[in-house]
Amino acid sequence: MIPTWMAVIGVIATVLSPFLALGGVALGAYLTRKSDRELDVWRRREETMRMVRWAVEQILDGDEAGTDAGVVTLRSLMRSELLQAEDYDLVAALTAAVAIDHIGSAAYADIAEQGAEVVEGDNADE
Repeated sequence: MIPTWMAVIGVIATVLSPFLALGGVALGAYLTRKSDRELDVWRRREETMRMVRWAVEQILDGDEAGTDAGVVTLRSLMRSELLQAEDYDLVAALTAAVAIDHIGSAAYADIAEQGAEVVEGDNADE
């Protein structure tokens, strides 16, 4: 004959085991989803910085067609969903530094947000 306390523990274990399994599955799904979100943020940031680097290189190269391509790329990136809120200030400052000095403040005003203040670069006094 099985002691009463062992029977109670057996019943409790039988009732709780599906809930423990469900909790383990839910925890695994949560951790996987969190990892996927972090990977997506990293991927988007890498792609953003690659595009910014390419656009800046095109603008600094001095070729008119390359400059136009760089400006169009920066303009599109500044309005794109690819650019995350955390990276916006960095990309805007970099865009301002390169664009104002190399293509002028009027062209930069088209790239920046509506109502944004254009701050002249180092070459503004020349």
